[in-house]
Amino acid sequence: MADIATLEVTTAGSSISKFNSGRGLRCFCSNCGSPVWFESLDYPEIVGIPLGALDSGDIPPPEVHLWTQSNPTWCDINDDLPRHKTHPAESK
Repeated sequence: MADIATLEVTTAGSSISKFNSGRGLRCFCSNCGSPVWFESLDYPEIVGIPLGALDSGDIPPPEVHLWTQSNPTWCDINDDLPRHKTHPAESK
Protein backbone atom coordinates (compact mmCIF):
# COMPACT_ATOMS: atom_id res chain seq x y z
CA MET A 1 0.00 0.00 0.00
CA ALA A 2 1.12 3.52 -0.66
CA ASP A 3 -0.06 7.07 -0.05
CA ILE A 4 -1.81 8.15 -3.27
CA ALA A 5 -0.22 11.59 -2.99
CA THR A 6 3.21 9.99 -3.55
CA LEU A 7 2.21 7.74 -6.47
CA GLU A 8 4.25 8.44 -9.59
CA VAL A 9 3.47 6.44 -12.71
CA THR A 10 5.77 6.03 -15.71
CA THR A 11 3.83 4.47 -18.56
CA ALA A 12 6.25 4.65 -21.54
CA GLY A 13 3.40 5.53 -23.86
CA SER A 14 0.78 3.17 -22.42
CA SER A 15 -2.39 4.43 -20.83
CA ILE A 16 -4.05 3.36 -17.60
CA SER A 17 -7.66 2.11 -17.60
CA LYS A 18 -9.88 1.83 -14.54
CA PHE A 19 -12.68 -0.62 -13.78
CA ASN A 20 -15.09 -0.11 -10.86
CA SER A 21 -15.33 -3.48 -9.11
CA GLY A 22 -17.84 -2.24 -6.53
CA ARG A 23 -15.45 -1.57 -3.62
CA GLY A 24 -12.95 0.41 -5.66
CA LEU A 25 -11.21 1.04 -8.92
CA ARG A 26 -8.98 -1.65 -10.40
CA CYS A 27 -6.37 0.13 -12.49
CA PHE A 28 -4.57 -1.72 -15.25
CA CYS A 29 -2.44 -1.24 -18.34
CA SER A 30 -4.70 -0.56 -21.34
CA ASN A 31 -2.27 -2.36 -23.66
CA CYS A 32 -1.57 -5.65 -21.87
CA GLY A 33 -4.15 -5.76 -19.06
CA SER A 34 -1.61 -6.10 -16.23
CA PRO A 35 -2.95 -4.86 -12.87
CA VAL A 36 -1.00 -1.85 -11.65
CA TRP A 37 -2.88 -0.65 -8.56
CA PHE A 38 -6.20 -0.63 -6.68
CA GLU A 39 -7.98 2.52 -5.46
CA SER A 40 -10.31 1.74 -2.56
CA LEU A 41 -13.55 3.71 -2.36
CA ASP A 42 -13.47 3.33 1.45
CA TYR A 43 -9.86 4.57 1.80
CA PRO A 44 -9.20 7.01 -1.08
CA GLU A 45 -5.94 8.24 0.47
CA ILE A 46 -4.12 4.95 -0.21
CA VAL A 47 -3.58 2.61 -3.14
CA GLY A 48 -2.77 -1.10 -3.15
CA ILE A 49 0.09 -1.97 -5.49
CA PRO A 50 0.80 -5.58 -6.49
CA LEU A 51 4.50 -6.37 -6.04
CA GLY A 52 4.61 -7.72 -9.59
CA ALA A 53 3.90 -4.21 -10.88
CA LEU A 54 7.24 -2.96 -9.52
CA ASP A 55 9.92 -3.79 -12.07
CA SER A 56 12.78 -1.47 -11.16
CA GLY A 57 14.41 0.00 -8.12
CA ASP A 58 14.29 -1.26 -4.57
CA ILE A 59 11.08 -2.61 -3.15
CA PRO A 60 10.62 -0.97 0.24
CA PRO A 61 10.55 -3.30 3.25
CA PRO A 62 7.17 -3.99 4.88
CA GLU A 63 6.09 -1.74 7.73
CA VAL A 64 2.85 -3.48 8.74
CA HIS A 65 0.73 -6.57 8.02
CA LEU A 66 -2.81 -5.81 6.78
CA TRP A 67 -5.85 -8.06 6.33
CA THR A 68 -4.29 -10.88 8.36
CA GLN A 69 -7.76 -12.42 8.87
CA SER A 70 -7.55 -13.43 5.20
CA ASN A 71 -4.15 -15.12 5.41
CA PRO A 72 -4.04 -18.68 4.06
CA THR A 73 -3.57 -21.32 6.76
CA TRP A 74 0.01 -21.97 5.61
CA CYS A 75 1.05 -18.31 6.07
CA ASP A 76 3.10 -17.74 9.22
CA ILE A 77 4.06 -14.18 10.18
CA ASN A 78 7.40 -14.38 11.96
CA ASP A 79 8.28 -10.79 12.76
CA ASP A 80 7.30 -8.07 15.21
CA LEU A 81 5.65 -5.69 12.72
CA PRO A 82 2.19 -4.37 13.64
CA ARG A 83 -0.69 -6.60 12.51
CA HIS A 84 -4.25 -5.68 11.58
CA LYS A 85 -7.01 -8.19 10.89
CA THR A 86 -8.53 -5.75 8.38
CA HIS A 87 -7.60 -2.16 7.47
CA PRO A 88 -5.83 -0.27 10.32
CA ALA A 89 -8.68 2.26 10.61
CA GLU A 90 -11.13 -0.61 11.23
CA SER A 91 -8.83 -2.40 13.70
CA LYS A 92 -8.72 0.42 16.23
